Amino acid sequence: MLARPVTGATLQLNLSMSEHALSIVLIKEEDKVQRPIYNVSRVMRGGKKRYPLTEKLVFALIVAARKLKPYFEAHRVEVVKDQPLRHILENPSRSVLIVKWVIDLREFILRYKPRTSIKAQTLANFMVGFTHGLEEESPEFIDLIEASQEKGSKIEYTLRFTFTATNNEAWYEALANGLTLANALGAEHIHIRTILSCWLAT
Repeated sequence: MLARPVTGATLQLNLSMSEHALSIVLIKEEDKVQRPIYNVSRVMRGGKKRYPLTEKLVFALIVAARKLKPYFEAHRVEVVKDQPLRHILENPSRSVLIVKWVIDLREFILRYKPRTSIKAQTLANFMVGFTHGLEEESPEFIDLIEASQEKGSKIEYTLRFTFTATNNEAWYEALANGLTLANALGAEHIHIRTILSCWLAT
């Protein structure tokens, strides 16, 4: 179950990236339980694929700030990453791009902390792996996860096949990817709904 944050609550942002893609997972933590709120995955195209690691880290944070701006404006955000992101932002003089991005980030209340839990990072890593290999054909933003409904929330993502698939094959591919995502989220009970039936998996 995805979570809806209380206004003013502190949220955590987990970043993951590869040569071709980046993924951002925004979570809230209550009683040491991490609950995903929103996810963004983005394909790295053109010159962005050649960014050095320091620029990719800050670029991922900029993408998060722009796509999740309402959350950044209403909450204090803790950026969780193994790399020394705070040091990079406080010493940006070697990169004109980072200097520009640092200025853009000043409007938000951000804190930086090392990663101590792997659950949200597992989801971020899953999403960046899912996006890998789709960079030539897929839309720039692959998937969005948002908690915005009173009675439950939904996860939406796109699958693009590079082969001709029957309806059954497409259904099983969607099912397999959905179960992988549910496992990354730590789901214990899963309802699988189709036009013809509803299954319950545990």
